[in-house]
Amino acid sequence: MAVNDPIADMLTRIRNANLARHQTTRIPATRLTRSIASVLQSEGFITGFEEAEDGIKKFLVEVKPYKQTIKPTETPGKHKKALLYEQLTYIQNQAKWEAARQWCKSRGIEFTILTEKELRK
Repeated sequence: MAVNDPIADMLTRIRNANLARHQTTRIPATRLTRSIASVLQSEGFITGFEEAEDGIKKFLVEVKPYKQTIKPTETPGKHKKALLYEQLTYIQNQAKWEAARQWCKSRGIEFTILTEKELRK
């Protein structure tokens, strides 16, 4: 599909994904969209982006805070409600990631989880 205005198309895709509460969206890769994505990331409007080209390895990327990727532990001073919320989030993420791994495996896509530690390298 030909796009007459790649900037408006890119911003509309990001806005629509945000409104639908999607964690990721696909945008045609051009030098212009790469540059805009880089600026959006440096300004904090998006957490990151990766490019998947046809004929080359494809990725599905989930961006999460590092704290949500490790099993929560009870520590002195931590409120029980906070611990329960962290445990619920961890369990939900594990179930979602397992479903994503299976979905990606059936389509030949690599699933990866990135945290702020990988994004800051």
